[in-house]
Amino acid sequence: ASANGGNPYSTAVEFEIAVAAGADLQISKSDQPTIVQPNQALLYDIYVANAGPSPVTGARVQDSPPATLADVSWSCTPILLASCSNLAGTNAIDELVNLQVGGVLRYSMSARVNTTPGTIIDNTAVVTAPTGVAELDITNNTDTDSNILLLDGIFVDGFEIGPNPITVPFTLPPN
Repeated sequence: ASANGGNPYSTAVEFEIAVAAGADLQISKSDQPTIVQPNQALLYDIYVANAGPSPVTGARVQDSPPATLADVSWSCTPILLASCSNLAGTNAIDELVNLQVGGVLRYSMSARVNTTPGTIIDNTAVVTAPTGVAELDITNNTDTDSNILLLDGIFVDGFEIGPNPITVPFTLPPN
């Protein structure tokens, strides 16, 4: 005997499964030039994308330039299936954007180096999914770009030293 009176089949049951929205938001950051000197201009390109599977309304993009950068300004350009809340601004980026699946937008940021030689400038950009949207891969939501400030322009490319430097011993004769 069985719970259903010996019948090998159960009654069909229908049910719904609610699936939360999810997306793989991505951010990448690069700049020109990589090696800089004081008062030189730095130009950053920050790309924000949504690899899906759900569209995202209100993703937060942030980039707070360090104090070693001055005269910061930025612009936002939708490239594909995306929209910016503001097309331009100054200082830090803290904006909400909309990205359809496959959507991409670009922030262009310019700044002037405002620090002493020997300093390393680290500048980080972050994208965060809004409440209610599961982020499927958090490993690509942050990107940091680093620049080294040179003491001067001499010996920048290492040409003067070469790949295998030769040391020649030399002793000065006594006076």
